[in-house]
Amino acid sequence: MKKYLSLLLALCLCLSLCACTKRGEAAETPTEAPVEQTGAQVVNPMSEASVDSLLQDMGLDMSFLADYENVKFFKYSGTLPIAEAKFSYEGHAYSYRMATPGTETDISGMYYGDNVQTSEAKVDYNNATVRVATESGDISWYDFAPGVQYCLSTSEATSAEALTALANRLYVPTQGDAEGDAEVTVTADIGPALQNVLVELQANYHPGTAGGSLSAAKYAAQLADLFTETQPSAEDVRNEVRAYLTMLSMEDRVTFSSQLMGLQSGFQELASNGIAVLEDAGATAQHYPWDNATISTLFASMTLQGSEGAYALLLSDYADAIRFGMSAEELIEKGMNFMVKDMNLDTVGYAYMDLDNDGIKELILGTIADGDYLNALVLELDTLDQLGQVSQVFMSGERDRLYTMGGDMFNHQGSSSADDSFDTVEQYKDGALTQVGTEGGTHSALTLIPLSMFG
Repeated sequence: MKKYLSLLLALCLCLSLCACTKRGEAAETPTEAPVEQTGAQVVNPMSEASVDSLLQDMGLDMSFLADYENVKFFKYSGTLPIAEAKFSYEGHAYSYRMATPGTETDISGMYYGDNVQTSEAKVDYNNATVRVATESGDISWYDFAPGVQYCLSTSEATSAEALTALANRLYVPTQGDAEGDAEVTVTADIGPALQNVLVELQANYHPGTAGGSLSAAKYAAQLADLFTETQPSAEDVRNEVRAYLTMLSMEDRVTFSSQLMGLQSGFQELASNGIAVLEDAGATAQHYPWDNATISTLFASMTLQGSEGAYALLLSDYADAIRFGMSAEELIEKGMNFMVKDMNLDTVGYAYMDLDNDGIKELILGTIADGDYLNALVLELDTLDQLGQVSQVFMSGERDRLYTMGGDMFNHQGSSSADDSFDTVEQYKDGALTQVGTEGGTHSALTLIPLSMFG
């Protein structure tokens, strides 16, 4: 009897262990691509790959991820092939996926229950969706021009702001069609030629000095010819300016921003009085007269992207002030917001926005926090003057605060005493805030890039 009882107990223990194993496998399955079944065999769709094989087999270039820590590349075969890079960044594990569906598709492989927060964000010019749960999260976006779906995800605790910042750091737009569609028209590569002109421009053009306007006309004519020959898109030009900015020091980024503003003015002068200005500058133009409407758009895209660089020193100063624990007195002496003394690099963030659509981006330095007091708080709002210099529009204090409401609208709250307070709605336009309502509105927090990501 004891012998049979021992066998029965052993059988029960074995079945219990099998059940536990099955439960553990089910918990892990959602993080991977679905497994295809063929008859009695289970085919694993995931296979390790290389950057070259992904480019050759799928037309997707993931070489920009090759230098990250612990990176490994994979390909998921199936109805929709997916390229993936698993890597580490600042001690955290991430997955970056790319695919070419015909429309926006979820390729994250992430499955959430009810406890998930969803928000909207921007990855470069693309609209993105962010999902964050207790111990995981992802950000997905679809670039309609080449038809590429992207997703950055992690199975660790994260925030919408951190995911958005890293996605913008990683994102490299795919030019043209990812599959090499025969109908795509390929234009000349503007990259090297434009970079060469930008190098020469940055070294030799000095706005506001004697002969500065003639130098601007000379380089504007050179670029107008180049744009006519290569016919780039505004996106192509923005990407080249963005790439050039990353190679400059903080000081040179500020200077370069004002140079691009002067360059745009130089082309506007050429468009109005081309021959006379060209003769005065001693310049030649092979393709004059140009298609001024099209070329103007390209110059405007350069200025818009370049205006971000004007705030580089200011953001660097704030990052250093927080990193080294500056006191309120030191911050005030330097003309900075003393409220950051109690914050860290992950709770202060920034966003560039052309609030009034004048072709220049404003800087919004704000808080990344919850609660009525800090959520959507604008620490500092800045724009650029006609010379490309940073001009402060507003700086919040403990009793005089500005909050974002969405777009160009802000909520201004403050008080001078217990019996004297105000709560108004103000609109940003032409470098200033103007009151448009006497009752405060609903706050809408921006998706800010944490200062910890600035560099």
